[in-house]
Amino acid sequence: MVLVEYACTYCSHRTERWTRPEIPATTSCPGCGGTARRRFGGTLLGSAPAAPAPRSPASHCAGTPGDCVLTPTAARMLDSRIRGDRRAIERETAFQERAISDGTLDPSCAPVSGPS
Repeated sequence: MVLVEYACTYCSHRTERWTRPEIPATTSCPGCGGTARRRFGGTLLGSAPAAPAPRSPASHCAGTPGDCVLTPTAARMLDSRIRGDRRAIERETAFQERAISDGTLDPSCAPVSGPS
């Protein structure tokens, strides 16, 4: 599967779609139903935002690939699982259960905290 960006020729709405390797040149716009054409380069080749400032080693983004896009609770659990640290997994599970019962953690929200 390949993530492809499309831009509508009528309303300029941009959307991304997962497609098979046979990438279609056009698709229907989800905004107006018009024709959306495939964009080459996408947002990565456009004006990319500045790189974020480096975080301290104590933060949840401590070097495990992919955990910078997770919520801190999910990132801590991922780091613990990768290290095979059962005590850290148990501590994190207890913390999450306590936070859910206190109402400070919503278990129904997605673990990814990227741009919407």
